[in-house]
Amino acid sequence: MKNAFRIGFCVAITALAAGAAPKPFVIAENGCARAAVVPYGGDTNALRYASTFLADYLGKLSGARFMVADKPVRGLRTILVGAPYSPERQEELRIRVKDRDTLVVTGDGAQGAMHAVDELLEHFGVVFCAHDFDYVPRMPDLSLPGDFDFADAPAITWRDSWTELQRHHPLHMLKLRLWPEEKSREARMFGLVARPCINQTVCTKYVPRKKFLKDHPDWYAQVGASPTNRSPHWVCISNREMLEELFREIDEQLAANPGTREISVGVDDGYRYCECEKCRALSETCRDPDGTLAPSAQFVLLANIVGEHFAKKYPQVRFNYLGYDNRLPMSPNLKCGPNVGAGVAELWRNHGLPDDCNERSYSLLGAAAAMSAPGTGPYVWDYLANFGDYTIPFPQHRIFAQTARYYRDLGVRGVRAQHAFPLVGEMAELKMWLYAKLLWNPDQDVDALIAKWCDAAYGKGAPFVKEYVDRLEHARLRQRWTWYGCYVRDTAHYLTGADCIKLYDLLTKAVQATRGDEPRHRLARRARFATLALALSRYGDMAAAAPSMKYKLPSYAWFFDEWNMAGSAESYAGHYMELGEGPVFSTMRDQWYRPFLNPTNALGAVTWPRTNATVVIKAPALTGGRTLTRATDPDGTEFARFSVSLAAYGDKIWMNPGLAEIGFTLPAGEAAQWYAFATVRTAASVPLDPAASYTGIYQPYYMNGRRQKRTHEIANRAIQGRLGDSNAWHSVCLGRRMLYPGSRLWVMPGVLHECAYTDVRELFLVAPD
Repeated sequence: MKNAFRIGFCVAITALAAGAAPKPFVIAENGCARAAVVPYGGDTNALRYASTFLADYLGKLSGARFMVADKPVRGLRTILVGAPYSPERQEELRIRVKDRDTLVVTGDGAQGAMHAVDELLEHFGVVFCAHDFDYVPRMPDLSLPGDFDFADAPAITWRDSWTELQRHHPLHMLKLRLWPEEKSREARMFGLVARPCINQTVCTKYVPRKKFLKDHPDWYAQVGASPTNRSPHWVCISNREMLEELFREIDEQLAANPGTREISVGVDDGYRYCECEKCRALSETCRDPDGTLAPSAQFVLLANIVGEHFAKKYPQVRFNYLGYDNRLPMSPNLKCGPNVGAGVAELWRNHGLPDDCNERSYSLLGAAAAMSAPGTGPYVWDYLANFGDYTIPFPQHRIFAQTARYYRDLGVRGVRAQHAFPLVGEMAELKMWLYAKLLWNPDQDVDALIAKWCDAAYGKGAPFVKEYVDRLEHARLRQRWTWYGCYVRDTAHYLTGADCIKLYDLLTKAVQATRGDEPRHRLARRARFATLALALSRYGDMAAAAPSMKYKLPSYAWFFDEWNMAGSAESYAGHYMELGEGPVFSTMRDQWYRPFLNPTNALGAVTWPRTNATVVIKAPALTGGRTLTRATDPDGTEFARFSVSLAAYGDKIWMNPGLAEIGFTLPAGEAAQWYAFATVRTAASVPLDPAASYTGIYQPYYMNGRRQKRTHEIANRAIQGRLGDSNAWHSVCLGRRMLYPGSRLWVMPGVLHECAYTDVRELFLVAPD
């Protein structure tokens, strides 16, 4: 009986053990390493690099010293990096406890294995904040559940950037799971030298105008009806001699570089479509279902011609066109060949809104995606910077989450973005981190991500930085139709003088809160550079707001010295100091800001006294482009009109005041705070045109009360048009705006669909109080 009991007891214990969770895989215990890191196959460059990196950071986490060995070490568990793996998705990573002694950290090739290393470290709480600071919590005990098994892959597989971080800090790019600069050691090591190509090559690299324009002008785009009028920035895609030369040059390149996987036949800047009879006939075959002609079909047609020519000889090569316009054809007759893809660049859009809020995006990026063959989704060349001044507050912190979801849902394969180039660009490191995280997984909570990064990067200073980001987000959304252009140096159309004080004060408190925590203090000082630059350009407005806020504002000279010292310190540290597209640190210092140190240059606020409660500008007072006409309705209503056809003018219509615009320029006596309105009617050709025309404001730029040379766009609103609504007048509002002497209110045509005309009855201004 006792033996039977013992046998039954043992069976029961065995059954319980079989159902119990496996023991944890212990990596470190009480600050001692319990595992060694082993790169699969021994000393291979990329896997050794990833393994050494992992061992280093496991040591920082636990305080232990981790060995990197060529094979398992007796008495230690094995963390096997880069074991053979068959991924289901490109760049997939996999972290799996294989058995009690082996943790496999691997993925799609060496790049996937490096992603897995990053994922494992982030699982333990590491945050890769900046190239010169990582948040690494101290955890003397490191372990994973015994059944741990995690796989993941990016939503967007080419994740690239144009910035100082990408160019000079390749390890930081690998930490963020972005692609490092292609000439870097890391790019060569991880096989990331060859990458998607959507460059502007036609007329520059291929069939270069400098070489062929003089002797072969007919190879280039005919402008208008005259065969002798040629544009050297695009080609005549129906010219057989030009095509043969293009084929020869591409063939020569591919033969010399057998590893090439992508060739771009992208259009050059300053292009004009070819208007010769044959090219127009080709474009005619690609009209939209509503009859709209999109001459940009020539981009796709040329890529298809090239792709078809090389399909058999170079089946591994993809040929890309560049959709560098406001729209592409939506014709069912036009599809990309199986070896043809698109690159899309949407420069002219509101950069304070997600890309899917751009009413033209679906007719450009959406059309490119719809034309793409399976597996050849488009690439995006994105713009996530204010090129006018990289350093001033620019409220883009939260918008990329929605943009990334839009890209993912369209099937976008890759994104390369131009960010604020220098490290002192406004919140440049946070924006880069968010960009990387959201391209990997667009469904992440962007607010939670911002909070996580700020807490890690700034510690005790984090609450102030998070409030700074929140206040900028409030300013971004405070008024609809505010235009956030990517070449705008002004901030007065979205930040008040009081806003500027509060933003400066918050980042100053972050600097104060991080004293004694040097890495975070350095990051806080770097972040504050944005509000020092803001103070130098908006000091007059801040000084006007300070008394009512009971805020003791430092002098302009103090701000200048602080900004100069901060910029000089970054420069001495070897950081890039081009602070805008063109102006470098010394240019801003000596030409933009130093003149205001002269007592004769008054630091004034931008304000003018009101003289009227309303201003109504009737049709006879409106001016405009060369297509402007005037007429009167049977009821006596006077109006101004422009009538331009997409078929006749094509790309020449877009935001071209000299061709098609109706507007009014404010004299000095009418400058003040106003609600701005336009009363218009449109003759749309489709049931609903989201942008039959536009209304907006161009504004002179004032710095500290002094007018500068530049003019900026500060507001823009698309005006919907409806078929059959051509007799109805509609008044549309651009919101409350501070209008200066020389501000111009305007109406211009859209480009998505044919619109027979747009009429403007009046522009009018109403005092807000």
